Amino acid sequence: MTSVPIEAICDTDVLPAMTGATHRLVLATSEKSPGRQKITDEELFGAEAEIQAAFDALGALLGRINTKRNGPVRAV
Repeated sequence: MTSVPIEAICDTDVLPAMTGATHRLVLATSEKSPGRQKITDEELFGAEAEIQAAFDALGALLGRINTKRNGPVRAV
């Protein structure tokens, strides 16, 4: 097991995650998709992993912003 500080996260990690989620959503809203422009439940569940990865990647970046702005969280 390796320990890596949170600051070591690569800034570009969010790009593949966002691209994957965007691609899934573009396909789901295509005229050729089952729901046409509406995202069906099946398409939504199918995109869950990509949406979660994008959400996690953005959350990590927001966490870095908060840490830089407010300093690290200290245990009480």
